[in-house]
Amino acid sequence: MKPLRSSLLALIVYSAGTFSTNTALASTVVAWGQTSRPPGSPPSMTTNVPAGLVDAFALAGGPDVAYAIRTNGSVVTWGVPLLTSLTNVPPNLKDAIAISAGTRHALGLRANGKVVGWGEDQYGKTDAPALLDRVMGVAVGLYSSAGLRRNGAVVAWGDYTFGDSTALPPGLNDAVGIAAANTYGLALRRDGTVAAWGGRINHTNLSDMVKVPDGLSNVVAVAASYYEAFALRDDGTVVHWGSGITPGPIPGLTQVWAMAPFYTSGLLALKEDGTLVQAAIPPVPIPAGISNVVAIGGVGTPFIALSRGPDEPFITQHPQTQTVASGTAATFQVTATAGQLLSYQWQFNGVNLHGATDATLAIPAAWPAQAGHYRVVVAAAGLPITSRAALLKVSP
Repeated sequence: MKPLRSSLLALIVYSAGTFSTNTALASTVVAWGQTSRPPGSPPSMTTNVPAGLVDAFALAGGPDVAYAIRTNGSVVTWGVPLLTSLTNVPPNLKDAIAISAGTRHALGLRANGKVVGWGEDQYGKTDAPALLDRVMGVAVGLYSSAGLRRNGAVVAWGDYTFGDSTALPPGLNDAVGIAAANTYGLALRRDGTVAAWGGRINHTNLSDMVKVPDGLSNVVAVAASYYEAFALRDDGTVVHWGSGITPGPIPGLTQVWAMAPFYTSGLLALKEDGTLVQAAIPPVPIPAGISNVVAIGGVGTPFIALSRGPDEPFITQHPQTQTVASGTAATFQVTATAGQLLSYQWQFNGVNLHGATDATLAIPAAWPAQAGHYRVVVAAAGLPITSRAALLKVSP
């Protein structure tokens, strides 16, 4: 077996525009939730999903605005945002692979690893550094923005009153995921731990969202809302902490695949069986009958979900974390179903692994440098979905 090597672009297995299928797509985008507009203002249109949106693969949203990325890399948006410019997606964002949206600005990630910003530009938060490239993730706070480069480095720009929402923790060069909200940010590190920054309430006090619980480990994804932070662990449970919250696992929340935080506090969770559940008070009713969900987004005003069609992929068994001795073999496996031929692309720390295109990923000899996050993007009928990550731990 040839050694596994990382390819240039990460996050989504296929670059935008490379999909092809002879099958009529039948996925469904559903939006629901409240409006953040005060009484007497124009009604929210956040639940009015545009007709014909059957080829979306990624979703995002902010208060009263929603986004869907189509398989050709174009962005569809709808709603009546508080800031009208949030619906004015820049014309050069024609090959989008990810979007992060906040209350007043948004960032799009292009297939070439470049970042595009739009909306309110206070503190230059929509203006990514000129030399920023090879980005595989973006995150939006209130007055700041962040990008995650494929080498694990996090870059932050913009600012806010106390000036530390861009002051990253020393040595943060091993990130595999980022999240941001309000005046703080979170980074998921390769060893499954979480780092936080910002969150200053005044010159002497820090918000509880940057106080990561002691001993938090085995994390494979992070999410952030204004007053609550979340960590998805490799066993499908979710740990939360923040303002007025006793840090720890959210009771009853298990087998979670992906997370979408509420605008202020709370969480919508996608479970492994394709159903949705929420941890929030007051709750936002989930539409009846929604199932086979493979992606979620939004902040509750609205929430957005993508349900697969009969020919499109669905993961029935996600990769599982493994601990092996240095130099011994490790194997990851995914089980998926679709009405058409499935294809696979494994990723290591968010970056595509060259030649790793089977349902099983075999590592003949695992060394400490190969420890980290492994996930797989499964595609069929022109649509990709991404598994929950698993950790490879290599003991001496």
